[in-house]
Amino acid sequence: MESGGSLAEQYLALIDEIVQQTLKGNIRSKEQVRSLVDQAVKRFTGEIFERSLATRISETEAQLESSLKAPRILRALKTIEGEWQKGLEDRQDANTVLAAANSLGEAPAAERSLVFATLLDPNQPNPLGRFQLNMLRRELGRMGGDLVPYQQGIIAGLASYERLEPELVSWLYGPATATVGFEDPNSGGPWPVWQKLSTGLPKLLFTVLA
Repeated sequence: MESGGSLAEQYLALIDEIVQQTLKGNIRSKEQVRSLVDQAVKRFTGEIFERSLATRISETEAQLESSLKAPRILRALKTIEGEWQKGLEDRQDANTVLAAANSLGEAPAAERSLVFATLLDPNQPNPLGRFQLNMLRRELGRMGGDLVPYQQGIIAGLASYERLEPELVSWLYGPATATVGFEDPNSGGPWPVWQKLSTGLPKLLFTVLA
């Protein structure tokens, strides 16, 4: 990307170059598009890039009926837009995980378990999901020290969930003749199956419920 001109002009030139290289067959994957955009767009200037991209998309949509190349150009622009959005989501996930790791690291030892539970609480505005938990366990492993048990707990918890998930789905969407319920011991609840698949504390819990 050329260094002259305003940022908007630079980003328009970047977008045009990616489109042209895509049409020529020099860009063959979405990962290439993502890499070019990530390298060129400067921090805190994302809105300028988005406006530049929106301008090109609007211009191209207006030419769909008059230009044979317009549909191909629009597809290339939509690829840029999609990869930009994925990048935003990835950066947001990374920031969320870093904040979670820091909150655990800075919490007093006596309060750390409560802080961790809050991060997982589905009643909170933005509880951590599986993808974010995988990122968090890597970050906690990097930080080390007293946070390693939490890393190990996340690893064990995710492994247990992966074992239970197929059974959960099969139980929820099983034959319609099966009685579904959590209170009646004869209701066909999932606990006996989950107890067989679990280990440690979850196994003890599901054994009691079964």
